[in-house]
Amino acid sequence: MLTPLKMVKILKGSMVSRFFNIPVCWTDEHKSLEYTRKGGPGLLYDESNNKPLPAYTNEIKLQFPWLKDISMAYYIMMPDAHLPKHVDEYPSYRHVFGVAKSDITRVLVFLEDGERGHYLEMEGVIVTKWKAGDAVMWTDEEHAAGNFGILPRYTLQITGHV
Repeated sequence: MLTPLKMVKILKGSMVSRFFNIPVCWTDEHKSLEYTRKGGPGLLYDESNNKPLPAYTNEIKLQFPWLKDISMAYYIMMPDAHLPKHVDEYPSYRHVFGVAKSDITRVLVFLEDGERGHYLEMEGVIVTKWKAGDAVMWTDEEHAAGNFGILPRYTLQITGHV
């Protein structure tokens, strides 16, 4: 688990310092969830489905004690899908919790090792070949994602504010 002090250093640090790793405490249950399309190229499974999140989700949440009002969504990006360069706006989160966009932090946790063709770009830094448990966080940075491979790309999106 990252300490709040280390978290502050990460948020104020360079792009490279925004990458870290959390202990893998999950199973393959994320592969069998009933994902739905909610806009964009991927499929989501979150609390709005009125179905419980996997039990290990709470253990993952404990890795981020500095974040308030955490929202979590499992995300699958199928082969041949991509999300062009953009900056997250968080309209629903901002509405529900009444926070400014500049106070919101997004953490993306990779649930499996990256495969050939799995891609993330953060502020011009290309990320591939990640390991399960690797994570990246951002506030207002431009990013893009893609799956140009043959296997699904599974992640967990964690949204909160400090």
